[in-house]
Amino acid sequence: MLIVPPPELFHYTDAVGLLQIVEERTIAAPDVRFLGADPDQPATRRALGAELRALASSDLRGLPSGDLIPEGLQLLEHGLGAYRSYAVSLAEDGDLVSEWWRFGRGQAFAVAFDGHDLEQRCHEDVGGVTPRLGAMLHVLEDVAAALEEGMQPLLRPDAPTDHEARRDVWAQVLSSLLARFDRGGARSQHLWRWCCTGVPAGAAPVEFRATTAGLAPVVRLPLRAVRVLRVVVGPSPHAERQAAAVRDLLQHRGLGDVAVLVSHHAPVAEGAP
Repeated sequence: MLIVPPPELFHYTDAVGLLQIVEERTIAAPDVRFLGADPDQPATRRALGAELRALASSDLRGLPSGDLIPEGLQLLEHGLGAYRSYAVSLAEDGDLVSEWWRFGRGQAFAVAFDGHDLEQRCHEDVGGVTPRLGAMLHVLEDVAAALEEGMQPLLRPDAPTDHEARRDVWAQVLSSLLARFDRGGARSQHLWRWCCTGVPAGAAPVEFRATTAGLAPVVRLPLRAVRVLRVVVGPSPHAERQAAAVRDLLQHRGLGDVAVLVSHHAPVAEGAP
């Protein structure tokens, strides 16, 4: 069963990212190869391949797409080098110590978006691909549900028979699974990603940004149809002053009804990364 997104989802960012969200109504989505573990590494692909083989042979699935899995495994084993995936990381909790620590002693913010807005399929496309929201995949049942949803174009009576067209569908499905696959992660963390997956290399305009993990290629996802619900100012010695600045910014941009809160956690200690 697919997981329904919560009413709000938080994106943790710095001042540059906050300004982009509020003033430009876009958000930077890094290439997923630069978000934690590289999903295109052979070890990650092998781990996902093992999950798919388990689904193909398990009574757990009962999936109409089960008989098609070997077709996708061939593409997975050879990699998805001709395709790129970009993703925005999101969390259900807007005051996570682990997220604040990623920014060290720099000022950080958690921007709450309307979960229903992110889930809608009417967003503008990026490189021919529409952004889609999905929870991180931690257990076999998660992978099964995501696979079944993604495989719908190949299960319909008018499913494509041309090799290239089927390859494109599988590229979308596998890219989405890899972008959200976190077999060792904890479901209790309630993490999500808003993704553009299976984008043909060179099809989307790429910029380069400094992130907490270093330099990364990113694409901008439009936010015109996504409401900002509130902003949480991360812990710092100047958090209250930063909260006042954020309120002024939101008021200036016609978003004066957006609540601004301050983290309950203590500032990151001197000497922290």
